[in-house]
Amino acid sequence: MLSREIFARNLRDLMTRDRMSQVDLARALGVTKAAVNYWVNGRSIPQVTVVQKLADIFCCSTDDLLKERTNNMLMSSAEDRLISIFRSLSSDGQKYLLQQAHIASQMFTKKNSSAENEHIG
Repeated sequence: MLSREIFARNLRDLMTRDRMSQVDLARALGVTKAAVNYWVNGRSIPQVTVVQKLADIFCCSTDDLLKERTNNMLMSSAEDRLISIFRSLSSDGQKYLLQQAHIASQMFTKKNSSAENEHIG
């Protein structure tokens, strides 16, 4: 597959994942909708500086945009919902949510480890 076709597919997947339209992406990058349309349809690939901006916008690596994937980059609906909630929060809200997620992770990891140890012992 040509690299521009790989880029186009990866970009479309990321736009779908983040529910971003071509117009939204064009505005975020400060480019025309026509430029985004060329990328999405595999007619061209943007300059390296724009690829890096795209990676920043989609919170991914440039490899996620440029290279063939063997796995699906799209997330589960639960992951997608959690990210949507996170993005809707203020900076303080995001910090709080991360703290709570860390606490929950420790609690459930400990519970799972304890349960495994009790089952084994």
